[in-house]
Amino acid sequence: MLANAQRPQRDTFSDVERSFEISYPKSFRFVEPGHLDEVQRLSFIPVCQEASVVCITYPRGKYPGTTFEGAGFEISLVSAKSQSMCLTPPSHPDTSAPGYSYRVAFVVSQTHASKVINGVTFEHGEAAGVATGHVVSTDLYRTFHNGKCYELSVNIAQSNFERSPERPREFNAEDSKRVDKDMNSILDSFRFLK
Repeated sequence: MLANAQRPQRDTFSDVERSFEISYPKSFRFVEPGHLDEVQRLSFIPVCQEASVVCITYPRGKYPGTTFEGAGFEISLVSAKSQSMCLTPPSHPDTSAPGYSYRVAFVVSQTHASKVINGVTFEHGEAAGVATGHVVSTDLYRTFHNGKCYELSVNIAQSNFERSPERPREFNAEDSKRVDKDMNSILDSFRFLK
């Protein structure tokens, strides 16, 4: 067990209107709704979407000189009128629809189809977006609670080091494990207030 001085300091965010709470390391950046345009510039493929209710970004500069571009944890409300619509990926997503996101076409994880977070079961999906030598991988978690579809996601963006003229060090599996652990500590803190 870590002594108090060694435990990471955390902040808590409560959204009374939507009835949830999360905690995150103080070194991370909580981006206020309405200021997500700032996040859109952090990586080639943004780690949070404009429609996010919550966006928390990984500290910039933790992996300088690597292909790591950024990581974000976000909470979104998805337009779905039923539990089935919320938890089932569309079989033929309309990629030309306004506001289309690569995440609409998520696939249910084959290794961990669901996850219980503080007593609530979430469907676990995976998605990836690519663009001109950049990629973002997303683990998303959905649940239908009090008539609303909640989506929690962990997004990690990186560039393709083979296409970069600077030849940065590859953001490798060990780096990814450390970032995943930090980002999942936020995910695991999520709880509904009622």
